[in-house]
Amino acid sequence: MEAFLKQLILWLIALPLLAQSNVGELRLKVAGQDGLALKASVELSSDATQFHRFFDTDDSGLLSARTLPFGLYRLRVEREADVQNLNNRLNVIDFAGLFSGYAVAPPRNYALRLTTTF
Repeated sequence: MEAFLKQLILWLIALPLLAQSNVGELRLKVAGQDGLALKASVELSSDATQFHRFFDTDDSGLLSARTLPFGLYRLRVEREADVQNLNNRLNVIDFAGLFSGYAVAPPRNYALRLTTTF
């Protein structure tokens, strides 16, 4: 009976060691300068562990990457947006050379891609 109790105590002491894991988790929130959440594409890669994956944040800008092997990672966050009429005014062109008069051009549209690598 005494030997059984010793083995039981040994197993109870060693039990938490079985719960250890060799993987981790990354939680990330992408937000603008004003604090509002942004949808973005995230690339996570590690040369040491041969890991390379793409993720997308949800509507609240959150991302949770689970079961990541321990190691150093390169994180790349990319946000693409269309920007219209940056100055909120029309473009007026003055033809003072060969022609006389003005031409009104529509507001310009820009495609903007922001990329940050950590």
